Amino acid sequence: MVGKGIKTAGDNLDEAIMNYLKMKYGLLVGKNSAERIKMEIGNVGEGSGREVLAKGRDLETGLPRGIKVNESEIREAIILEASKIVKLVREVLDEAPPELMDEVMKRGITLVGNGSKLKGLGELIEKDTRINVRVAEEPGLSVVRGGEELIRKREILKQIKLVSGFKQ
Repeated sequence: MVGKGIKTAGDNLDEAIMNYLKMKYGLLVGKNSAERIKMEIGNVGEGSGREVLAKGRDLETGLPRGIKVNESEIREAIILEASKIVKLVREVLDEAPPELMDEVMKRGITLVGNGSKLKGLGELIEKDTRINVRVAEEPGLSVVRGGEELIRKREILKQIKLVSGFKQ
């Protein structure tokens, strides 16, 4: 096994949405609003043009304000963070031993963690790597269950090669 970590997660995507709305519309939204927008229309693939209402505080007047934002705008806001994930996957594949790559080509890549629920992420990785990608059935719980498995079966831990530390 080969692993690599990156500090790009749901919070980074939320912050990217917050910054986008602040810079483009002068609208200050909180983390909860940004997360709601991400969950409703966050998509790094092909979207359907859906819109949601983003509510926040107008930076110029200080008053509450709402604007409609669409999938393509949110894609623009989060694509850089999503690209970091794709780059990380490619780096792990580049550093994986040949015998492991044979298994990856046969079985594909399984995404875990709640960030893997981002619409279009799997397709973005597939397009870049040309390897089949799927999202685990319960991606958030998969991380916890994997950690539990490593604690219970220490011999599995010895098979893991961490190719580098966490990146920012």
